[in-house]
Amino acid sequence: MNLIKINFSILAVSLLFIIKFQFSYANIEESRIYEVKDLLQFSNAEVESLNGKISKDVIPGLKQWAFNKDKELSMRWRALVLAAKIGGESVKMDIDLASRSSEWYMRSAAISAAQFISEHDSIFIARRLIKDKALVVRSAAVDIIGSSQDPKDREILWKVIDDSQNKRKGQSLWVRSQSLKYLILNPQRKEIPNLIKLLKENDIELQNIALSGLEKVSDFKFGSDEENHNDKRQRWLNWWSVNGNSKNL
Repeated sequence: MNLIKINFSILAVSLLFIIKFQFSYANIEESRIYEVKDLLQFSNAEVESLNGKISKDVIPGLKQWAFNKDKELSMRWRALVLAAKIGGESVKMDIDLASRSSEWYMRSAAISAAQFISEHDSIFIARRLIKDKALVVRSAAVDIIGSSQDPKDREILWKVIDDSQNKRKGQSLWVRSQSLKYLILNPQRKEIPNLIKLLKENDIELQNIALSGLEKVSDFKFGSDEENHNDKRQRWLNWWSVNGNSKNL
């Protein structure tokens, strides 16, 4: 009889422990979800001020939020980026999954989130998505590739400019001028023919950026800053018609 009482007591204590554990776990989960909601409302400056103070316990909740199609799009984007910012390498597989999503904003989020893993990861994903069907995604990829010092990434940016995907009804989409702005930060003499080619296009923005690149790479200006744009452009084209085949370029 005593043995039965002891066993019953042990069973009662065990049941009580299980009930308490489940209740406690439920509270943790509720707290975590609340914490994620709260975190998503913070501004970037507020998140920065909490740097190092945010528990990694929020990462599962952020990832769950990011891939929940019932949530607001901007919050899903932000959830993935914050998860990467807080979790680093532990979110790498989730970022790869997002980069292959059928939803363009998740692919865009993956490019931004990958920056918190490593430069290699962000450039790798950006190169893969540089021809994405969504213009916003291609633009996000250009921003990452534009910061690269790898010569092959310069070639990628020139391909973006030449790609018919980035033109519509004879007009340039913004990723062309976006790419060119990165290229003329450090123009190469071997790229002079490419810049001249853009002067021949009917796109004043591209022409102006190309002119800046030509002046920078040659350390030479035709006329003054006040001179008419078309006159400058024509002088460069005239110069090219005479010197374009020179081996000194």
